[in-house]
Amino acid sequence: MDETYAYFAVVGSGMYAIVSERLGLGPSRAWNEGDPKPSGGTYSFMRWCLETDIGHNRPVQEHLEVLLPILEDHAEAIRSLAPQYEAVIQCVGYFGEPSPGFHLDAPTIARIAALGLAVDFDLYSMGSRDDG
Repeated sequence: MDETYAYFAVVGSGMYAIVSERLGLGPSRAWNEGDPKPSGGTYSFMRWCLETDIGHNRPVQEHLEVLLPILEDHAEAIRSLAPQYEAVIQCVGYFGEPSPGFHLDAPTIARIAALGLAVDFDLYSMGSRDDG
């Protein structure tokens, strides 16, 4: 089964509580610059993420349909994050077959652009499930 999802992320230096305060939103997950990594060492940057709660088995477009209204309610605050922080919509897909991909419609792209957000695509082809 393919796994796809999307989330909003803010990356920069310092403490994620500042981003929460500016946006008036709490993160789904976050870490501060200098926090310990689970695998050892420390994070060299702050990351603040807002995820959907619809599961990773739904298309990216559905995640965006849940996420964008929340972000649009905080549009002015989101646009104010630049240039201090990088704010991005992160689209992720793990696919069982080669040449993975998905479609974003023009209205969705326009909504993301109106927020001044970058979009990053992390797409992974895990190979055919029959490969053993």
